[in-house]
Amino acid sequence: MALAFDSKGRHLAVAGGTPGARGDVLLFRWPEGRLVTRWELPSDLATGIAFSPAGDRLVVGSANHIAQVRTVPMTDAVADSPNNAQPSLKLEGHAAPILAVAWDPANATLTTASADRSLKVWSPVDGRLIRTFSHHTEPLLAVAFRPWPEGAHAHSPAVCASGGEDRTVRIWQPGLGRMVRIVRGHPGPILALAWASDGASLFSACTDGRLRRLDGSSDVLLAEWAAHDDWIQALSVSPDGTHLASGDASGYIRIWDARPRTPLLLHSAGPDVGTTRE
Repeated sequence: MALAFDSKGRHLAVAGGTPGARGDVLLFRWPEGRLVTRWELPSDLATGIAFSPAGDRLVVGSANHIAQVRTVPMTDAVADSPNNAQPSLKLEGHAAPILAVAWDPANATLTTASADRSLKVWSPVDGRLIRTFSHHTEPLLAVAFRPWPEGAHAHSPAVCASGGEDRTVRIWQPGLGRMVRIVRGHPGPILALAWASDGASLFSACTDGRLRRLDGSSDVLLAEWAAHDDWIQALSVSPDGTHLASGDASGYIRIWDARPRTPLLLHSAGPDVGTTRE
């Protein structure tokens, strides 16, 4: 259901499980691929996962309406059996499955997005619910924090974006408790969001197979293009900001030059055609 690397590339976390039965979180040492630990979650899938900025903790969202914070073991021991240790924090309050989670880059808040149409903001210190945003009118499917601009840590509040089935992208300052703006114009549900590495723009993925690049500081659409013949389910920006990866429901992954306003397709790989270069 979800994958995440920590900020230093030391661990890869994988969230999944069996619907209606249990959730699983597997933590691998990277790049060796060695399994470090495996946690079992009760009753339903693990649906979303995000590391803390330091990589020492991770937040896991679940279809059982609960999120939890786990401590990342720094040992290199191989996991022979499930780790049944209790989570350090349990975040309860959603009335429907949690579909996405994100960790503030300043380590001040955690954010969970749910099918109950709410975005909840939590303290990573004690798990306290800080506030709830209920502005979306349909289930939320994606949430992403804006990267810190250089030198902005001391004076800029954290900013996150959310998107969902109401076809809007909403920009928030969770720590201040305010919604900054709404970006309309998507013809279908928004399935994934990813900020450019400099935070200057935001990429959105939609059910119409088109990718959009939104201005990070306004509601202006900078570019849009036909990218896939199916729903675009996932987005990721390279750390240096030069490439954008998009994946669709039929199994195709495409790599784009993310720098120009007129995007260039660099690579395309799918389930039946191998890898091509265009």
